[in-house]
Amino acid sequence: SIDDPPGGIYPAGYGVHAAPIAAGLRRLGVQATAHRGEGRAWLQVHVAAGEPVMVWATAGLGKSEIVQWETGDGRLVSGVPTEHTFTVVGYDEEGLWLNDPWDGSTRKHSWERFERAWALMEQQAVVIASPRR
Repeated sequence: SIDDPPGGIYPAGYGVHAAPIAAGLRRLGVQATAHRGEGRAWLQVHVAAGEPVMVWATAGLGKSEIVQWETGDGRLVSGVPTEHTFTVVGYDEEGLWLNDPWDGSTRKHSWERFERAWALMEQQAVVIASPRR
């Protein structure tokens, strides 16, 4: 619910992952693809090509843990408290710059810190294809 506190976990709210976001964007005519399990080199290729990449990690790239709960129909679901998304806007050898929709900031983070937080969310990403010129 929109009224739940930020960073919550079921039953007090939770976010949405890459696949449903990409599907919703495609319904709006945006060439979006969801990815999972990718790595640094893959991310760098898309950012270098000028393609917006939305990534799933933890708020502030902080430490968290994977938790599980059972849905009403008996399925086991995994989630990460403080799930958050960012848009990758640049990188160099030491790290990458992330736009944070929470406060509109752009900050540089080390690759190590980013990759640890991104791994908790199974390296999820949504890529928006560059328009053909």
